[in-house]
Amino acid sequence: MISALRRLSLMNRLSLTAVLALLAMLLIVWESLWSLHGLLYSDRQVKTRHLVETAISVLDHYHGLQKAGTLSEDEAKQRAVAVVKGLRYEKTEYFWIQDLGKPVPRMVMHATVPALDGKVLDEARFNKAISLQAGLNGSKVSVDGKNLFVSFNEVVEQAGDGYVEYLWPKPVAGGGVTSELFTKLSYVRKFEPWGWVVGSGIYIDDVIGFSGKKRYTVCCSPSGPPWCCCSPAGWSGRASSASSAASLASLSRRPAGLPMAT
Repeated sequence: MISALRRLSLMNRLSLTAVLALLAMLLIVWESLWSLHGLLYSDRQVKTRHLVETAISVLDHYHGLQKAGTLSEDEAKQRAVAVVKGLRYEKTEYFWIQDLGKPVPRMVMHATVPALDGKVLDEARFNKAISLQAGLNGSKVSVDGKNLFVSFNEVVEQAGDGYVEYLWPKPVAGGGVTSELFTKLSYVRKFEPWGWVVGSGIYIDDVIGFSGKKRYTVCCSPSGPPWCCCSPAGWSGRASSASSAASLASLSRRPAGLPMAT
């Protein structure tokens, strides 16, 4: 190998060195982008979990009033549902509550589609789950078009909480939804005292799209240095943390008109 390199002309050696250096640089950038994708995804998981934990705290509060004898169980449930139903973050995102019914659960409360309340969630349009993760550190398991509400119950039955990815349309201005489906990530957690599951989801197509677009830029863009894509690594966590903090702050304000226990 060394003798072969010695037989190369100076120009060829320089060219080979430049190519090897470029390949090494591209490999570093590629790995950095994968790390950035992981950070962004992890931030979305944490944000969604914190939001659902806030909704769970509402149930804890009213369950505490039930145990103290201040409210009956039915009154406590009704007031908890009313508060959670009114919670919003990022203007349009919401929470839902379902039961642990088998083989298919029943909707206790859906904040934006009240027509689902009380119904068994067995319609074919709900067969959109694509991955399940039981617990915060569980392995992600791919599925193909599984009922997403059944999937929510599966992860909480295994670990008490977890994540489910599924395909879902987005709302459009003026009403209605898109015909295209987008990837959404939901965190769900079991509320054992009442046999409920509380969840909320956020779209992550921007995370997936960002990762793919940046990888394409590194490999295919004819202009600009390839390392320029690495710069977001420093600010991604701060931006997401700020967004999460803002969302939690918005939830701390009780919606006007909702009942308060006395």
